[in-house]
Amino acid sequence: MTAASALDLGAAAFLRVDRLQMESHEAQWQKGATPHPREDTTERSKGLVNDPTFTTFADTRRQKLRSAVLRAEASRSAFLRALEESADTLEAALAAD
Repeated sequence: MTAASALDLGAAAFLRVDRLQMESHEAQWQKGATPHPREDTTERSKGLVNDPTFTTFADTRRQKLRSAVLRAEASRSAFLRALEESADTLEAALAAD
């Protein structure tokens, strides 16, 4: 693989992750949209407590998205750190000659 093709692949993946993270920024803090059944009765429901904060917190889809965002952030940081470390190692090896 040439340096140019590796750079193209790395840049494309980096930009894709960046775009997806931006798209998921707000969604990771909100409860996912759930279809609600049609009400066929005029009787009110009884004994239910509406707690939107807990419902949002406990939404497994939101939790999976949040986890994916955190993994993507860690991957992006690790990618940049690995490249920096490799460049530092190569520069040190060249300077030693």
